[in-house]
This record gives sequence, structure tokens and C-alpha cells, in this order.
Amino acid sequence: MGNGQHQFQNGQRQQFVQSTQSDLFSDDSLQNGIIDSVFDGYASSLIPLPEPSGHRRVDQSRLREMRKRLENSGIDVEQVCDIFDECYDEAVELCTDYIGNVVLQKLIERSNESRRCVLIEKLSNNLASLGVHKNGTWVVQKIIDSAQTTTEASLIVKALRQYAPCLLLDQFGNYVIQCCLRLAPHGGSGFIFDALSHPDKCVEIATGRFGSRAMRSCLESQYTTKRQQKQVATAIVACAMQLVGNVNGSVVITWLVDGSMLAGRFRVLASKFAEEDVPALCRHKLASLTVLKIVTQRIELDARDLILNEIFYRDYNDTNGANFTQMVGSAGSNLREIISDHTVGVALIQKILSTGCVSNEERVRLAERVRICMAAMIEVKTNPMAYKRLFEEVTMITGGAGDSPSSSTAAANGFSNRQQETVSPLLVSSGNGGLFFGTTSQYENDGNGYGGYGNPQHYLSSPPPSLPSPPQQFQQQQQQQRLYAAQQQQQQFYNGYAASSLVQQQQHLQQQQYNY
Repeated sequence: MGNGQHQFQNGQRQQFVQSTQSDLFSDDSLQNGIIDSVFDGYASSLIPLPEPSGHRRVDQSRLREMRKRLENSGIDVEQVCDIFDECYDEAVELCTDYIGNVVLQKLIERSNESRRCVLIEKLSNNLASLGVHKNGTWVVQKIIDSAQTTTEASLIVKALRQYAPCLLLDQFGNYVIQCCLRLAPHGGSGFIFDALSHPDKCVEIATGRFGSRAMRSCLESQYTTKRQQKQVATAIVACAMQLVGNVNGSVVITWLVDGSMLAGRFRVLASKFAEEDVPALCRHKLASLTVLKIVTQRIELDARDLILNEIFYRDYNDTNGANFTQMVGSAGSNLREIISDHTVGVALIQKILSTGCVSNEERVRLAERVRICMAAMIEVKTNPMAYKRLFEEVTMITGGAGDSPSSSTAAANGFSNRQQETVSPLLVSSGNGGLFFGTTSQYENDGNGYGGYGNPQHYLSSPPPSLPSPPQQFQQQQQQQRLYAAQQQQQQFYNGYAASSLVQQQQHLQQQQYNY
């Protein structure tokens, strides 16, 4: 890549963001405004089930008898109709019974279309509430699985549509909605994607424990069309900032990035993030993973360049005539803001540099900017171990730069170009003319405000006698002293034991001589 290929000017950046909202109206890419109509009659909660009657006509013994008869393959249609008529009046209550729900499932399997429609109409007011009941949900799922006509599908959709968001958020109800995907040939699955793409319900569903996984399952279903995927994907992009940092919402974002295979998905996400706060995303544990995926993908390079520009070049473009060395260390630098987070931000920058998502020349330039930024940061000196691995990565990249553009950039900003002699700025001065570990440097501070960061320093083979010993050497000496003391105690113990044994032997010999 040429120098500055990632650097979007303000006008170009705005034009790129706008193009993602106008050029994605193709058959293979995400589309804005794909939702034809919005259903706004969603209920905020499910209606409670009626209280069980104390005088139920069909008791447990009768239910066991019915189940046994229905399990008999030799039962005729007339007997099935008699059992159906007997259970019809108490159908809602029987759905919640641990035996009654099995009886109703058997009846649904053996009933014709007209009787199934009659049962659906009987349960329609409570169908959604039964769908979240531990026993009733099996009856509702059996009704949906057994539906074979458009009439049955329309009755089911009419009963469940306004409660779709509530069902998606429930541990049992979300399976009821997923069963409705099978109604697609009869036009009975569209209400699911209307709920998933609703402007007010998308975030609520996607951030729920069961809702996010149900949304992913619906989008990955074999019954889902490409247009329905685009419909939901458009809604996901619209609220991406609220989802990308959520533990459940990230499940949906992961599907969009890795599983949807929709053209333009990286581009619309990158433009959405660029409009918001990219440094905040880079410092978030979950959101940074999505940022890294956009940067490392090789499908939509303009999306990758936009994110890299926001991370490494953003303030450089916005500064009129400012020196990059002075700018990148300022408090308003995006790169500095990211690196100041030594847990997530540093790890992200290190992964970007190590994955090879850009050309070698551009990789060297990015590493050079990180090196200059770290040189101006106080955090690097106060907490050196947190930046050790990042500096090792930067040193490995810039150490063999040669006559690359990074070398000229370093020279232009007052840095010496000595290959493979870069010394870590993490070694803080000891105050005695040497470095942290008591070693002295052949080169002193160049007076450029960076304390020798990036300037090669040659260490003497051993510290002068007047300087303190390195901490490792001091610890080794203490360990040797402890081992020596333990050996002395052990030797004294065994010496004392041997001496006492010798005295006992002499006394025994004297006693034997006395006896003789």
C-alpha cells in the first residue's frame, strides 16, 4: 500500500459513510429500508392463564385411561372423536397438566384439519401463554408441527403475532417461535422477522439470553429466505453500537460478521463504528473482537482501511500542519487513548500488528506510529510490564525496516536510524546514570523529549561496583544463602545424631567389659 492509503480525508470519509447507505441496494448486499411495513401492536407482557378449576370433569384416572386408548394403534376414528369432545371444554386446563398435555398431543396427531382448527380457536386467547408453560408448550409446538394448511397457519399467526417478542425472550416460548419457521410454505413465518427487525424490539430481543440465540437460530434456518436475513441484518446494523458490547448482543453481531455471508456487512459496520466512538470499542473486551474481525478480513478492504484510519491516522488527518510526533502523544489522540488501556487496547493493537492484515510497508508504518506514541506516554514508564509484549512486537517490526518509509519517518522526527539496536523504553532510569537493572548506556538522552526511546543503547558487560546489583542477582544470592543455611542445619542434625550413636556404642562396650 502506498503511504497514506489508509488516510481518509474528512470529505472522503463522509462520502464513504454515505455510500454505504446508498450503494447497498443490490440483491447480494444489505439494504436500508427493506422493511415494507411495521407492526406496532406488540403486547408488553403475556396474559395470565386461568386458574385451575377445583371440580374438573376429566380427572387423573380418566386421563390415564384416555392416554392408554390413544396409544393403541387399533383405535378407530369414532373413539378419537369421543375423547376429543370430552376434553374440548377443559382443553386450556388440560394443556397445563402433566398427563393432560400428552393426551392432547395424541389427539392432535389423530385429528383431521377441521378438528385441529377447532382446537386452535379454542386455545387462541391463551396460546401464547401456554407456549411459555412447561407442560403447555408441548401442546402448542405439536399444533404448529401438525399444521398442514394455510388456514391453520393463519390461525396460529393471528394468535401469536402480538406476543412474538415476549415468546422469543422466554426459555420455552422461543422454541414455539422457531417451530413457526416451518409454516413458511403457508406464509406463516413472516411475523417472526417483523418482530426481529422492529426498531423498538430488535435491541430488546437481541440482548436477551434466549432471544439472541433464538434470533440466530431463526436467521440460520433452512426456511429463512435471503430477503428475510437482510431485513433483520439491517435492523442489527442500526443498533450495532448497543449490541456489540453486550454479552448476548455479540452473538447476533457474530452471526452478521461470520455467518450471514451478506455482501457489504463489513462496510456498513465499519461506517457505523466510524460515526460513533472507535476508541471506546477498541477498549471494550467484546467489541474489540468485532473491530479485529473487520480489520483482519480480506473481503471488503475499504472497510478495513476505514477502521485503520480511525485507529492510527484519525487525528493526524484532522490536524492542520501539526507534527505527527507532537500530535500522536497528545491527550486527544485515538491511538494513545486505545493504548492507554493496557489490558484490552494494547492487546488489540498488538494483534493488528501481528496478524499481517496489511502489507509489510504499511505494517512498518503502523508500528512506527505505535512506537512514537508509546514514547510520549507516561503510562509506559509507570507500568512497563503491561506494554512489554507490544513493544517487543513493535521492535521486531521496526528493527529490520532498513530504508523503509518508517525509517525516514523516524529520522524526520529526531530518531536515529540504527537497525536492530532498539532498546526498550520500559527500562526506567535508575537515577545513578544507569538503567533500571543497574546497567549503563553508551547513549544518553538526546534531548528530544522521549528519554532515549527508540535510540539504540549498548550495555556494559557488568555494572560498576558503585551501582546496586540487579534484582535477579540479588534474589539468587538470597536463595543461595537460604539453601546454605538449610544444609548447615541438616549437617548439624546428622552430626549430632552420629555423635550420640558413638557415645551409646562406647557405653555398651564398657558395660560388656564390666560384665566379664
